[in-house]
Amino acid sequence: MAGSATPDEPATPTPPAGRASRHTLGLLVALYTLAVAWGVRSIHFWEPSRMDVVLHVAAALALGWWAIVDARGRRHPIPLLSRPWFFLGAGLLVPGYVVWTRRWKGLGWLALNGALWYAVATLVMHVGGWLVFGDEWLRALGMSQDPA
Repeated sequence: MAGSATPDEPATPTPPAGRASRHTLGLLVALYTLAVAWGVRSIHFWEPSRMDVVLHVAAALALGWWAIVDARGRRHPIPLLSRPWFFLGAGLLVPGYVVWTRRWKGLGWLALNGALWYAVATLVMHVGGWLVFGDEWLRALGMSQDPA
């Protein structure tokens, strides 16, 4: 019968079974490790550093690699000539891929992890700034109560 799916190839992409798969957990560990590194880097934000480039490249590699592995796991792989774009434009293409493949659940997943990533990076920056600079860090933020 023309157009019917064979038993080996499903007609629609199938998501991985119930639990989060290893590559998704690996991505989350990598992204939150990058959030910690970004927070540490932000303590001395006024000094130029190679970490500015390294962190952006590492995030693009992690996001692009995850999208390619995830698409293959869903049995709907990204075409070979399109894969480099998932590394070069990871900030736009990977969130678009997540929303496209997971619909509203993907949008929620992006919002939750984006907010948590920002919170981790900010918390690490402020705790690290307080540890490095002490009360001067808190005074700069207007959070210290100086005895008059």
